[in-house]
Amino acid sequence: MRTLNISKEDWLEIKKDDWSSKNEEGGKQTQTIIKDDSEYKRKSVDDWKRASSCFTERQLAFYKMLMNIYQCTNNHIIPVVFKIRGIGWFHLDIGVVKFAESSGFIKVLKNDESKVVSYIELSWKH
Repeated sequence: MRTLNISKEDWLEIKKDDWSSKNEEGGKQTQTIIKDDSEYKRKSVDDWKRASSCFTERQLAFYKMLMNIYQCTNNHIIPVVFKIRGIGWFHLDIGVVKFAESSGFIKVLKNDESKVVSYIELSWKH
């Protein structure tokens, strides 16, 4: 877990694209990057649901946010759990991450030395 070097203003601009939408199962409205009020429990790659690739407005919004995070940090590796100074902690939604992996937008998920997924890596580098 780490703090991303993104200004509050840039973060608010990035998050405006994280529109609340119905998830793929038609359930409650959810965001793709979620503000944490409690510590998020990271999971092993084996615990992440397998998903086939999908292309929804929600998934597109997630891809756009990842690209904007990359532009702000100039880093193609993005933590699953991260802090934005002055705002708080956030974590990436597992479902959209798995869809991103299936589509090839991010590289295959890997466990770290703690046997959990700590980072995602964009498949492309600018």
